[in-house]
Amino acid sequence: MRIGDRLLVTAEEKANAFAAQYAHVSRQVGFRAKRSAEDSIGRLVQNVQDGWQRPKHDRRAERPDGSTAQKYLLTAYDFSRAYDVVDHKLLKLRLLELGLPLCLVRWVWSWLRDRRVRVEVQGALSKERIFRAGLPQGSVLSPQLFLLWAAGLAEALRAPGISPYIYADDTAVLSSGNTLETAIQRAQTAADALAAWAHRNKMLVAGEKTQLLVLSQNAKDAVGCTIKVSGKTVRAGDSLVLLGIEFDRRLQFGAHCRRLRRRVRPRVAHLRRLAGRSWGLDEQALRTVANGYVRGALEHAAAAWLPATAPSHAELIEREMRAAARIVTGCPRSTPTHAVMAEARLAPMEERKKVLAARLLGRALALPPTDPLRRTAEASAPSRLSSVRGWRTLGRQMLAEVEVTAPIEPVLPPRIPPWERGGNVTFCLDVGPLRTGATEGEKIRAATRHLAALPQRATWLWTDGSVEGGVKDGGSGAVVIWSDGEEEDLKTPAGRHCSSYRAEMLALASGLEHLLDNPTRP
Repeated sequence: MRIGDRLLVTAEEKANAFAAQYAHVSRQVGFRAKRSAEDSIGRLVQNVQDGWQRPKHDRRAERPDGSTAQKYLLTAYDFSRAYDVVDHKLLKLRLLELGLPLCLVRWVWSWLRDRRVRVEVQGALSKERIFRAGLPQGSVLSPQLFLLWAAGLAEALRAPGISPYIYADDTAVLSSGNTLETAIQRAQTAADALAAWAHRNKMLVAGEKTQLLVLSQNAKDAVGCTIKVSGKTVRAGDSLVLLGIEFDRRLQFGAHCRRLRRRVRPRVAHLRRLAGRSWGLDEQALRTVANGYVRGALEHAAAAWLPATAPSHAELIEREMRAAARIVTGCPRSTPTHAVMAEARLAPMEERKKVLAARLLGRALALPPTDPLRRTAEASAPSRLSSVRGWRTLGRQMLAEVEVTAPIEPVLPPRIPPWERGGNVTFCLDVGPLRTGATEGEKIRAATRHLAALPQRATWLWTDGSVEGGVKDGGSGAVVIWSDGEEEDLKTPAGRHCSSYRAEMLALASGLEHLLDNPTRP
């Protein structure tokens, strides 16, 4: 069925194969609800840091692969016009291999085929051209089809010492080994596997646009490192740009901070032009612009890279936030920096990185146990190098300081599959007909009539949650009124740190659990 380019699959036996295969692409974080580029970058940075923290490699002793400090090669590949060259026939075969119902595959086929285009130049129309490949841009269905189309790429790249990081059509491969020679050999194996997969699927790898970076604490490792990608020789550079983040050899992100500063300086100048004394924005509006327009650009995926950034490099972007704070407050340059930031109510980057690291750690721990980011968040590594510090360590320290302990509540799925049944529980939100623009009194009278019409032997559950200041010392309560008139009071603590939403949900959950625990009550 097609509803606004969306697919609805309601038959359980026809949908299980699709659901299983879609879950299989969980390594993908692009085009997926509640996921972002920060997940992929964070996992990559933390895994590299964990490999560096292992015992130092001793050439005189044979050690098992992966047991000593690792050498890494990061390769970022570029597919030429990835969306535009998806072959319709191969995609149809792919969907059939996944076990999707034939009617659904036929619908996708007819939706993709016979798309025509022509160009108008100064009133003259060209001949029509039929698209025989590519996914329609702008459709909400195209990203899902691309995920299924590229699901086999991760498996094609999976091998010992090779880890793929895929975000939509941006593909990166991290190759590791006890020695640099082993890492180079594995990087070449991955490049050959990716080129073979692209050839089978009629896609083109732009070898000249492929980037290669040696990740190592030893500067000598980066000299003369090359691999071949689709016949093109790729040499290791001083940096590599992946998903908007510029990586350097030691993961100190100095080049990225300088890049951010160049990008944000014009934005600070724009903010200054909005701050005219007689006609400009007020302080609150300037603060909103500073947070969204300036800080927003600085903090792209910042939870993944900012905790690892050297303090001298982080100072570069801190200066831009101070400049924004002076514009917001109107304070002169002689004002102490801590006073300017406090007056502007803008947190320094040093404090922001702690918040961002704790947030990323909490979000990672809330993912399913099989998710790669969660496994990275739950892992541990020795602390051999004091200068290497990532978001996981900083996040754990911050959660400990505010006394937040595991387990983190799991992230709920964005939607319940239509083939899952809800048992005997029904949520009824209808109170009967109401005219457009009904007053509060009319709504209350309609609700009262609706409640009076319900069966007299109904069991009533009233819930409420309360939080002090909206952030701490929460409590939940519920009252159960059984059909025989007996009442029970339920009380549940919501935690020292919580939100009003959490307190309300705990009250509802405790009440429903109590009903399920007493199924024989009248």
